[in-house]
This record gives sequence, C-alpha cells and structure tokens, in this order.
Amino acid sequence: MKHWFILGILLLLPFTVWACSEEEPDNGGQNTSSNNSSSNNNTNLGYPAKPANLTSAAVTDVIDGDTVDLDDGQRVRLIGINTPEREQPFYEEASNFLKNRLDGKRVEIEYDQETTDQYGRTLAYIWLGDVLINQEILSQGFANAYSVPPNVRYEQVFLLTEQAAQSAGVGMWKPASASVIIRFISYDPPGPDDENLNGEYVEFQNKGTDTVELSGFTVEDAANNNYTFGAVTVAPEQTLRLYSGCGQDTYNAVYWCSDNSVWNNSGDSAILRDAEGLYIAAYQY
Repeated sequence: MKHWFILGILLLLPFTVWACSEEEPDNGGQNTSSNNSSSNNNTNLGYPAKPANLTSAAVTDVIDGDTVDLDDGQRVRLIGINTPEREQPFYEEASNFLKNRLDGKRVEIEYDQETTDQYGRTLAYIWLGDVLINQEILSQGFANAYSVPPNVRYEQVFLLTEQAAQSAGVGMWKPASASVIIRFISYDPPGPDDENLNGEYVEFQNKGTDTVELSGFTVEDAANNNYTFGAVTVAPEQTLRLYSGCGQDTYNAVYWCSDNSVWNNSGDSAILRDAEGLYIAAYQY
C-alpha cells in the first residue's frame, strides 16, 4: 500500500463505539460521529519531557501548517502530524497558527530515526521552550496524527492528543449536525490491492430521520488523500458505498476512480466532513 504508517486503535474514550454488523465482518474498526462527541474541552494532555542538548535555530519563514524554514538553511517538515493542504478546509487556520507561534522565534530541533525525506526536507519535532509544537498543533485541532515508521517516538502521545481534540470539538473537529456515520471500511479485499480497487470501499449510513444531501462533502484518509461527493442524497437508514475504483454512480454507490488502492492494510482512518469542512464522522482501524 502507498501509506506506510501504523495507526493504533484507541479504546480509551467513552464516545468510541465498535463498527460491526451482521452483514459485515468485524475488522477491528471503530467509528465516531459528531453526534456522540464529548463536550469535554480539555485537550491539554501535557507535553513529554524535552530531551537535553538539542540544536537550536531561528524560524525565518512558515510555509504552511507543518513546514518551516530555519536560519541555518534547513526546511523542516514537522513529523508525526499532517495538516490540511492548500484549498482544503482549515489550511489557513493551521498555517496562521504556526506562523503566530513560530515566525521569528528561536526553537530547538529534535530528530527521530530518519532525518530527511524524498524532497530534501529535514524531518523533526520542534520545541518552543518546553512546548512540543507538533503536539500543540494537534491539540488545537489543526492536524491529524500521522506517524510514518521509523519516526514513531511520540506516536501514542500524538494519537491521544488527536482524540482529545476530536472529543472537545476544536478546530477541524468542530461538529456538523449531519447524522451520517462511517459504518465500515473494506480495506483488504482478495488478491493484489491495486488489481481489485472496487473490493475496497467505505460504507456510510444515515442514522437520522431526514434525508442528507452529500454534495460537497469530503472523505479523507490519514495521508490527506480526499474524495469530494457530487450530487447524491442518503435517505434515513440508507447505506451508501464509496468504492476506490471506477464505475457508474448510482443512488447507493459512488466511485473514487483512484489509480491506486486508498486504504492502508496496516491501519488507517477515514474522516467525513461537510461542504464547510466541519467534522461529521470518523472511522479508525
């Protein structure tokens, strides 16, 4: 699969419910929705102890919500998180938050196992005083937890922080009122994944009493690959499947038409948002 990361299954929060049914096997996934999120607004789980003897540099430019330039010539990609891309909801909010926090500030750099990526960027955690900025962005609801092995030092801390932000409904986890849930993900169909794209699908269900218009709604995975719904409605109790491959859209099936498999066999997450980018539902496995 094209995403190489491990997304741990968390059983610690009261708003989590298991997603399984008589029709679908239990694949260990869990779904959440905006209708059963907690009202707890505490997203401060505390920061890890900062290591000693870190290198320091000044931030000269903030590129976006997870990338900065330093005065020593490095372009640093903050690891363990993934913020929205340009044109996606909350891109500006994430970028502005990081700019306000770091622009012109002197910071300390912590490396993990791999220190550069394929684009030549430095991969690192950034500390401002005793605040781990990567984690702080998650706590504000401006990023997803996204750890790529072998850089997984703070993976569990970041996952818990993301869950707390989701529970509190902050940032991009601000809830919408739609009653659609992500019921199930078929992520590992028979045969080679890229040769059976329509064996991969996400199943949604309208659990409310009103028909929901999905036009402009989006589904994204943990790596920010996203699909935007066209003009399709979901009646009460109706299910709708989003297949990874190509096909003719119908009232109960739509097609991503991806060139490759979307859902990572080793673990992934799906997030459903409305046309304004507000959080509706999520599913993790």
